[in-house]
Amino acid sequence: MTNADLLPRRLSAQGAVAAGTKLKAHCAELQSRKIEIAPKLQAALNAVHAQTDVLAASPSSDASMNEIDRGADRCLSALDGQLEETIRAFDHEEILPLEAGEAELHDRAEKLRTALFPSGTGFVHLPYSRQWAAMKSVVTAIQAPENAPSIAALGLGVVTGRVVRWFDLYGDRLGITSAQKPDVTAQALDAWHKASGTLVVHARATFDGDDEASKSALNLLLSPYELQADSERQEEVRAKKAKKARAAKTP
Repeated sequence: MTNADLLPRRLSAQGAVAAGTKLKAHCAELQSRKIEIAPKLQAALNAVHAQTDVLAASPSSDASMNEIDRGADRCLSALDGQLEETIRAFDHEEILPLEAGEAELHDRAEKLRTALFPSGTGFVHLPYSRQWAAMKSVVTAIQAPENAPSIAALGLGVVTGRVVRWFDLYGDRLGITSAQKPDVTAQALDAWHKASGTLVVHARATFDGDDEASKSALNLLLSPYELQADSERQEEVRAKKAKKARAAKTP
């Protein structure tokens, strides 16, 4: 676990630049108020400022990595969803008892889901490098000999194979598992989130009082990320609703 895990949502590169730019303005306001900034907090702020500048000057966008990330997320979510649907298909056994074959599939789906996604799929919102590490655990479980019979019995060989391929592509694009030139914006975005996570730690440690001055200072330091994350979350919800509406209108 890293400090970046304290951030509940990964921002887009453009969103990180927007949040970082607003943070700089808020820091100027703190300075005008003559609020004392502890050395460790100042170092954390400097790191976020530096990574914001790197992202802002990046010659590319995070579109390619973002597309790979979305493809991997959808595949992982689909696999988890298939396992969940199998479990649900054999629900309410207290009313309609499971037959031998049904009980076997139910048990296999439950055990495999626990093995692959012990903590759910929330890791898809982590910074890229942290998500890759979580995906590695999924792939390790997929390739574990003890899970092969269940994958076969549930007919998930093709889907799990695709998850492995997404994992490989994800690592290649980040420059983790390949010597090919990585996506520099993706790496810079990861560094920005790590720096922002460290900022959260030191900001909360510095301004941990219940007085209004501490609360105000903490809000100035943390609100740029929080507001941007909420904005991107709402935009994602709107996009999903619009997609469903379009699909419903399609004959």
